[in-house]
Amino acid sequence: MPKELADYVIGSVCSTGDYADIDRELERYRAYADAGFTDLVLKIFDEPMAAVKTIAARVVPAVADTRPSH
Repeated sequence: MPKELADYVIGSVCSTGDYADIDRELERYRAYADAGFTDLVLKIFDEPMAAVKTIAARVVPAVADTRPSH
C-alpha cells in the first residue's frame, strides 16, 4: 500500500495527538456526531490517570451535548 494512502486512511479514521491536539480532535468528534456516529472509543497509552482526568474535564463535557436525545 502506498504510504500516502495509508496516511490518508489513518488520518481519516483515527484520532491521535497529545494534550495540545484536544481541541482539533473535539472538532472531529462533533463532525462524527453530526454524521450520526454515537460511540467514541478512546485508548490511553501513557499516564493513564492524567489522561482520564483530562478526558473527564475536557472531552466528556464537549461531546455530551452532541448525544442524540431519546
